[in-house]
Amino acid sequence: MFKSRRRRGLRNQSGAMASVLLLLTCLGLLIVGSIGIDVSHAFYVRAQLQTVADNSALTGAYYLCSLMPGQADVKRSEEMARKMAARSIVDGRYFEDDGENSTLSYASEVKCGSAPQVCRISMTRPVPTSFGRLVGCHTIPVSVSSQAGAFCGTRTVAANWLTNLAISHKVQKENKLDLDPSSEEHNAWFIQEWSGQSNPVVKMGSTSVSRGPVNLASLEKGRVYNVAIVKGEGAKGENRLPPSSEVIGTTSIIVIATESATSARIKVLPGGLIKGQPGSYLVPGSTGDVQFVLRNGHWRVALMK
Repeated sequence: MFKSRRRRGLRNQSGAMASVLLLLTCLGLLIVGSIGIDVSHAFYVRAQLQTVADNSALTGAYYLCSLMPGQADVKRSEEMARKMAARSIVDGRYFEDDGENSTLSYASEVKCGSAPQVCRISMTRPVPTSFGRLVGCHTIPVSVSSQAGAFCGTRTVAANWLTNLAISHKVQKENKLDLDPSSEEHNAWFIQEWSGQSNPVVKMGSTSVSRGPVNLASLEKGRVYNVAIVKGEGAKGENRLPPSSEVIGTTSIIVIATESATSARIKVLPGGLIKGQPGSYLVPGSTGDVQFVLRNGHWRVALMK
């Protein structure tokens, strides 16, 4: 009988120990799972914060588009980058740079010439925990950084970004399109190979286009158009716009008024953005062609590694 009671006592002790171990195991799993939820939430917030940093860097880079460092508006660039961040929602509320918990740091690198103008953004944000505070962890710090560059010129332009109009540097003489091939001031033509804004992918210096029928009525007054730039002079020094040419650049124009069936007053809009592969290349053509492309060509803003 004594041995039987002893066995029952041992079994009761073993059962109690097992219950305690099971309880501790469940508690440990609960703590680990709870911390895992907090960590997952922190990664989610980090992804949101990275998107905000990328958008802010791209915005800041846009306002650095200038060939001359002294003309790059760094103050405006920082202002707009911070505004972009302030308009963005992170973890259910607008991002606010309070200088202590949530912070945004701005830096720029402005260079001369066609080198990319760079905007760098660094951001931090503490993520409050729901379960981590049970073990003394009240927040998880999250930090991200992003870098974007404004590139002068493009090696390629994406499809459907250009209207079927080609201009030369001669349009800047009187800010006027002259589409009459017999005119001494002939400086532009509609492109035979394209229709409307259905251009193919354009490679600078290798995509060839040729003169097509005049369709000035297709251009609306007050509208901005992305157009191709072609050589202003023909072969062997001919001072006339050739009937065909390689695309050597792109720019934007706005139509001010139509003067005749072959003439319209315009304004060239330098520094616009366009979709394509950023980068500069050796522009073929005369000095006038080269200077016109560099001063008026499109820019490309892109994230950088």
